[in-house]
Amino acid sequence: MVNNDDTPAPGGAAPSPGGLTPPAHGTGHATGAASSAEPTTSAPQPRPGTPPPTAQGYTPPAGPARTSWFARHKILTGLGVLIVLIVVIAVATSHPTPSKTNAATSGAAQSTAAASSGLVTTAATGSTPESAAATEASTEPATPAQTPIASPRSYSGQGDSVVHITKPVSGPVLLTATYQGGANNFVVEALGPDLSSTDVLINTIGAYHGTVLLDGPNSFSQDTTALKVTATGPWSITLADPRTARNFDTTISGKGDEVVNYTGGPAAFLITNQGQDNFVVTALGGDFPDLLVNTIGNYHGTVPISASGLVQIESDGSWTMTKQ
Repeated sequence: MVNNDDTPAPGGAAPSPGGLTPPAHGTGHATGAASSAEPTTSAPQPRPGTPPPTAQGYTPPAGPARTSWFARHKILTGLGVLIVLIVVIAVATSHPTPSKTNAATSGAAQSTAAASSGLVTTAATGSTPESAAATEASTEPATPAQTPIASPRSYSGQGDSVVHITKPVSGPVLLTATYQGGANNFVVEALGPDLSSTDVLINTIGAYHGTVLLDGPNSFSQDTTALKVTATGPWSITLADPRTARNFDTTISGKGDEVVNYTGGPAAFLITNQGQDNFVVTALGGDFPDLLVNTIGNYHGTVPISASGLVQIESDGSWTMTKQ
């Protein structure tokens, strides 16, 4: 017969609260003294948030809290976010959104390219024909602005004089002198800042009219500040821009002293002169002055001119220059 009561059997030990029967001591009977000597241990309380104890009264130890993968791998997460940001920035910068300014700039560039090729497109940029024509004109190479020809400066006097001058341009200038004296010397000299003579420009006897080069490349000084005039009668002197000289390419003729401007390239020239005094021809267009002719009286001969530029002629008669 099975006894379902909780009453202990005679002579047996009372069951424990968990249903476990403690082992017997000695003869297998639990005495009251022995039972009262053993301390009573209370069951451990479960931690908050842990599952309830098992049916047998056993509570497993609580393990560490479960965290996410991103929390456990912070460095890898940070690197991943950084890489994503770099990729996004690179994509955004490689494909910029065209703005109004970029569109206008692109349109202007297209108009300029079309103008340089001889075609003007106004539909793509929305510009007017007038603005397109202005764009086409702006693509042409700009011509360097030339300095206007300076106004000449004139001086006059009577007899011997020292004349302080101001040249119309820096560097070489044309000096044209007229003398109406008798059969006496007429001399014009260039003076430096200390009023010392640096060059004899004109030295003749009697009436004179001619043009010479002041402060040219064959002069000893380039900074003439005054002129010394030796004369017995009235005289006049004019200083002019060298660009006012007569130009020639194939042939030119004249009388007396003159400075002319050759505009061609290297060529041979037939030169003639009909006079009695010195006849000197000097080409000034090259790196150094080139003495082409230096004689007295009549002359007929062919000489080379290597470069364009000024040509100074000293003569008391009539002369010609003809390209061969």
